[in-house]
Amino acid sequence: MIESHDPRLRFPVGPDALSFLGWRGALSDEGWVGLSGLLRATDYFERVFIDTGVDLRSA
Repeated sequence: MIESHDPRLRFPVGPDALSFLGWRGALSDEGWVGLSGLLRATDYFERVFIDTGVDLRSA
């Protein structure tokens, strides 16, 4: 990658990568930062599951 001429900063890796990149792309910057206001991990996991279908609890 270091010697690549590809200007991308992110390369999707793993089975859920495209779901997460699509989810992030659909959120406003304010919405993304607002996720830090979820105080419990379980609330964050639920939000991710609702938005992406990815169950982080099984990871």
